[in-house]
Amino acid sequence: SIGDHGLADAFRGCSSLSSVELPSTPLSVGLHGCEAAFSKSGIKTVENLSLSGIELSGCAGMFRGCSALEKVDGLSAKGLSASALEGMFLSCTSLTSVQDLYIDNSEDKNNKLSKCDSMFHNCESLLSVGGLIKGLYGQRQLRYMFRKCTALKDASKLSVEINYGQ
Repeated sequence: SIGDHGLADAFRGCSSLSSVELPSTPLSVGLHGCEAAFSKSGIKTVENLSLSGIELSGCAGMFRGCSALEKVDGLSAKGLSASALEGMFLSCTSLTSVQDLYIDNSEDKNNKLSKCDSMFHNCESLLSVGGLIKGLYGQRQLRYMFRKCTALKDASKLSVEINYGQ
């Protein structure tokens, strides 16, 4: 378990960082979650990252501006709330593939995951996305999700489940 500030801004701006190894068990992070944790870092690949219990800002902008990031293969999270995925991969201009993305907030009715806005916005090299996002609540959660993803060819393996009710 990681305290109130979680991984927020932990590796932000570390342009020479190309990899990081986190525990294989789910990380339970607090108040500020993973907001901008790897923003503008030099990380190239994300594999099998598992997060849980992320509150408030969640994973907003977690990899924003990581121009070296090329591949995400296995990223899972449960128990997210608020604007958890907003801008998560925003402007990751070298990102070509995101597979095995698993975001599940369906069991926690008290924490409302409300936004995937701009999740992949301006990922101009993105070719394919696959995985499952479930437990989104409300309207307009997917606004600009793939805006300016001009190379995107296959999102057929991405499933998004939205609950418009209470």
